[in-house]
Amino acid sequence: MGQQEARSVNRRENRRHRRLQLEADVTIRSEGGLVSGRTLDVSESGLAANLPVELRVGETVGLEIKLPSGGATGRATVRSRNVFRHGFEFVQPLREAVVHQATPEDCQNCSGTGFILQALDGEQGVAFAHVRCHECGGTGRRKNAV
Repeated sequence: MGQQEARSVNRRENRRHRRLQLEADVTIRSEGGLVSGRTLDVSESGLAANLPVELRVGETVGLEIKLPSGGATGRATVRSRNVFRHGFEFVQPLREAVVHQATPEDCQNCSGTGFILQALDGEQGVAFAHVRCHECGGTGRRKNAV
């Protein structure tokens, strides 16, 4: 095995979650405003996307991914940047785009929906499953809310 191949294998082994190729439109809400781009891949803990601007590493952004089954929203931190390719780590898991008024009792992990979207490796490519939020147990309410 060549040196470059060994580095590539080691990089994959160091990842916490397997990355799945996904090309989808994404909108980023950053300190500079709204930016449209395209995802390259996604995992349970983050995604990579090409954007027409260079975001600051360490910045926390809002994101909305347009999926065939609908939209998914979340918050992520910019962890890496190579010109226009950005690596994002989710601050909280992806969740469905749900239009509702947030209340102080809403779970911050799922924004009160009780469920998050999880990337799955399907035979035809990336699939998403709705899974019960592990923070609130699917209730949509913070555990310490009365």
